[in-house]
Amino acid sequence: MKRIILCSCLVFCCEVAVFGATKEFTSAGTDNNWSTDANWDFGIPIAGDDVIIPTDEVCVVNVNTALIGNLTVEAGGQLLRNSNLGVRYINVAGNVVCDGIIGNGGATYDALVFNIEGASCTMSGTGTFDAAAIRKNTGANNVTDLAIQMNITLRTSGTGLYNNSSAAALFNITIESGATVDIPSGSVAIDGLTGSTGDGVGGGGTFAVSGALTIGRFLYLTTDDTGVSVPSTLHILPGGTVKCSTAVCTNSGSATSTLDVDAGGTLNFTSSGWGAIGTLNNIYTLDGTVEFSAAGSQTVAGPVAYTHLTVSGSGIKTLATVSVNGVFSLQGTATVSGSPTYGVSSVLEYKGASAQVASPTNEFQGVKGLRVNNVAGVSLGGNATVDGVVSFVAGNLYTTGFTLGLGTSGSISGELDGKSLIGNVSTSRDIVANTPQPFGNIGLALDGSDATALSNVTVTRTTGDNAVVSVGANNSIKRRFTVLSGNTLSRNVTCTWLQSEDNGKGPDDVGIWQKTGSTWFIVGASEDVSSNPRSLSKAVSSFSGQFTVTDDLNALPIQLVSFQGVPSYSGILLSWRTLSEVNNYGFYVQRSSDDGITFTTLTESFIPGHGTTNTPQSYSFSDVSVGVGSWYYRLKQIDLDGSINYSDAIRVDVVTGVEENYPSGFNLSQNYPNPFNPSTEVRFSVEKQGRATLTVYNMLGQHVQTLFDDQVEAGREYTARFVSAEFASGVFWYKLESAGQLSMRRMVLLK
Repeated sequence: MKRIILCSCLVFCCEVAVFGATKEFTSAGTDNNWSTDANWDFGIPIAGDDVIIPTDEVCVVNVNTALIGNLTVEAGGQLLRNSNLGVRYINVAGNVVCDGIIGNGGATYDALVFNIEGASCTMSGTGTFDAAAIRKNTGANNVTDLAIQMNITLRTSGTGLYNNSSAAALFNITIESGATVDIPSGSVAIDGLTGSTGDGVGGGGTFAVSGALTIGRFLYLTTDDTGVSVPSTLHILPGGTVKCSTAVCTNSGSATSTLDVDAGGTLNFTSSGWGAIGTLNNIYTLDGTVEFSAAGSQTVAGPVAYTHLTVSGSGIKTLATVSVNGVFSLQGTATVSGSPTYGVSSVLEYKGASAQVASPTNEFQGVKGLRVNNVAGVSLGGNATVDGVVSFVAGNLYTTGFTLGLGTSGSISGELDGKSLIGNVSTSRDIVANTPQPFGNIGLALDGSDATALSNVTVTRTTGDNAVVSVGANNSIKRRFTVLSGNTLSRNVTCTWLQSEDNGKGPDDVGIWQKTGSTWFIVGASEDVSSNPRSLSKAVSSFSGQFTVTDDLNALPIQLVSFQGVPSYSGILLSWRTLSEVNNYGFYVQRSSDDGITFTTLTESFIPGHGTTNTPQSYSFSDVSVGVGSWYYRLKQIDLDGSINYSDAIRVDVVTGVEENYPSGFNLSQNYPNPFNPSTEVRFSVEKQGRATLTVYNMLGQHVQTLFDDQVEAGREYTARFVSAEFASGVFWYKLESAGQLSMRRMVLLK
C-alpha cells in the first residue's frame, strides 16, 4: 500500500510539473544552459510554464525558442543569450518581472527577442532588461495588450518594437509613466517591420506613450499595405516623449493611421525629421510639442499646424511653410531661416543657458507674444514689434541700440531684477478721458483723473547705462521715459523701476524729475521708497518731455523757464524765472561784448536763490553800465555745495535812441540764426499785458517744446531760446499766443 500511495504521489507531482507548473532554474547540471534538464527543479519548461530565475543563478538561453507563461528574474539572477548562437526567442504568454538581469547588454547587438503571445502582458521590475526586440509574432490572440512599466533597452539595428502577426491582429503597447524604452540603433514600426509592403505583413494597434520611447533610427507611423484591416495609432500622452531620427508617414491603406500628440506630450526629431508626410488616410493631431533637436541643420516642415514647435541643438533650422498656434521655442544655439505663420495665441520663446540673438527678419515676423527664458540673456538683432505679452521667466532682453515696439495690445509681464528689458521699449496708446493708461506696464502710467482724451501718445522707456541723466556731478537712476504728444494732460503720473536700476540713488528722499524744455525740475516733493519694484506717484501739470528719478543728494539743476533782456532808459533790464529750485544758493550775472566768447561777472550782480522750492520764482537785474551795441548775458548759478551751472546766453541790442527799441504791438520775429544748430533765439512782443505762450511743433503738428509760458507786459521785447540737442534735422514751426492773438513762423534745424 505504501508503495502504491508513494507512486501515486509521484505521478501526481509529475502531472503538476508537466501542465502549467512553476519551474525554477537551479544550475544543478554541468552547465548553465536552458536546455539542460538537470538545471530545473521540475524539468525544462514547456509552453504555459511559469519560470523563475532565482538570486545568484545564471541561465543561458541556448534553444531556438523558449515557450513559457510568466517569467520572473529575481534580484541577482540573470537570463542571458548564448553568444555563439543566432537569435533566441522567448515566447511569453504571461507577465515578465525583472529585478535581476535579462540580456547580455553592452553596446553590441543583443539577439534575445521576446514574442508577446498572450492576451495581456506586463513587464515590470527594477533590474536591467536588454533584448533585441519585443514584438507580437502570431495571431493566436487577435488582441494582445502589453504594458511596459520598467526601463528596457532593445539593442538591434533593425526594427525593435513592432506587430509582426496577421493583418487582422492588434498589438497594443503602453509605455507607462516613469518607464523608458531605448532603441539606440534601431527602429519602431506600428505594424510590420517597416510599415510598408514587401517587408513583412503585420497588423496594427495603438502605441500609447506616457513614459519615454527613444529611437535611434526610423519611426514608421503608417502603412501603405492595403491588406491591413486594423488601424494603427501612435498616441503620445501628457508627460510622454518619443524621440526618433526620422518619422516615415507615407499614405496609409484604408484602415487609416493616426499620430496623436496630446498637450503635454512631445515628439522629438533628433536628425532628419519628417521622412515623408502622407495625407491619404492619415490623421495628425499635434496638440503637444514637436521638437527638432539635431546637432546640425534641419528642415522643419509639418503635416498640419503645430500647437507647440521647438527648435534646439545647433545649426540652421529652415522653416518650410510652418504654422505655429502656440509656443515657438528657440533653444540651444540653433538659429532660424524663414518665418513661421503665427496664430493669434502664439508665443515666441527664447530658452537656454547660452546667450541668444533674436532675428526680427526671421522668427519675429508677425509674432504675437514673446517669452524670455534664458539665464544668459537675449539680444535683439534689429527693431521689432510684439503685439501681445512680453513675459520674463529668466534672464534679460537687451535691445542693443534697437527698439522693441509694443502694439496697442502689447504689455510687459514678470520684470524683476535679473530678468527685464534693458534698452529701449516704445508704445503708442490713446488716452481715454477719465480712464487710467498703464502704457503696457513699461513703468510709466497715468491715472484717470483728467477728462482730456488724446490719440497716439507715445512713451519710450530707456533702461541701463544709456538711460542715466547726468548733469555735472549729479545723475539719475538707470531708467528714463520720453513722452510725445501728451502735453495737454494734467494727471497723476506713476514711475516704476527696479531696485537694480537705483544707480546708487535713494531709497530715501527720492523724487520724480521732469524735463519739458532745456532743464530738469522736480515734480512734487521727495519721499522714501522701499519696495522692489520701486514706485512713485506725483501730479503733473503737463504730460510731456522726459521723466526720470533721483534723490535729493543727486538733485538735477533748477528749471530755468525764461531768461530775457530788454533795453530801458537806465540800461538793460534782465529778468528770469524758475519753475523749481534745488539747493540754489543764488545767481551772478555775466556779460560779454565779443559775441559771447568771453564772459565777465558783473559787479554787485549776485541775486540770492531760494534754496529748495517747488514754487515758481522771479528774478531781475539792471545793467546800467552799457551803451549802444550788442551785448550777451548769461547766468552763473551756484548750488549750496559750491557746484556751478551756467545758463544759455542771450543777446540784447541797444540802439541810438532807447525809445526806438520799445516795441509797439503784437509781434513774432524770425528766429536768429536760421538755419541753426544747436540753438536759436526767438524774440517777441505783445500788444496787451497778460499771459503769453511760445511753443514749437514739428512738421506733423506734434508739440515739441514750450519755450515760454508766463505773464508779459506790453511795450517790452522778450527773448526765448530753442535748444535742439534732442532733435534731428528738419523743419519746425513756432507759435506765439497772447490775448486772443496768434502768429506762427517757420525755422530750420540743420545738423
